[in-house]
Amino acid sequence: MTGIRRRISIAFLSIVGLLFASGMISFFELSHLSYDTEEILKANQRNVELAKEMLGAVHDQNVAIVHLAILQDASYDSLCRTGMQRLEHAVATAQKGALDRSALDSLTGATTELLVLTKMFLATESPKAGDESGEVWYNEYYEKQYEKVVTAVRDYMTSRRVRWLRGPSSSRKTLTGPLLPC
Repeated sequence: MTGIRRRISIAFLSIVGLLFASGMISFFELSHLSYDTEEILKANQRNVELAKEMLGAVHDQNVAIVHLAILQDASYDSLCRTGMQRLEHAVATAQKGALDRSALDSLTGATTELLVLTKMFLATESPKAGDESGEVWYNEYYEKQYEKVVTAVRDYMTSRRVRWLRGPSSSRKTLTGPLLPC
């Protein structure tokens, strides 16, 4: 009788020990998951704020270009230059924080092309009253490049790049780009 009672006690204690160990492992894994989720949300918030800054800067620049090229209002020159600087700074900030810089290639390329196009326009003589060359330049060149930049910012903001890193004890997510819900 004592042999059976002893075996039952050992089996019961083994089950209790396994349940305790399983509970502790689950607790630690959930703690890691919570930390990873918090990091993903912080990175996502940062990327959304950067995209908002980029879109605001490119919009301000576009408004200034419309006034400069189409309405021939030279007072918008400083707003245009400020928008260009803000856009360059926001893209540089995004590049510094990116783990995968190749994901920003299209954004960097489109931004660079827009800035070069704008600088070339600002370097030329301002259109005179009644001259439609500024409007033609805007419609044929600038507007297309502006749309490319806006599309590249949207793609940057909405793309999902999550990479799985397998560690010895668990799998953990690390963010390599912005992550938004579908």
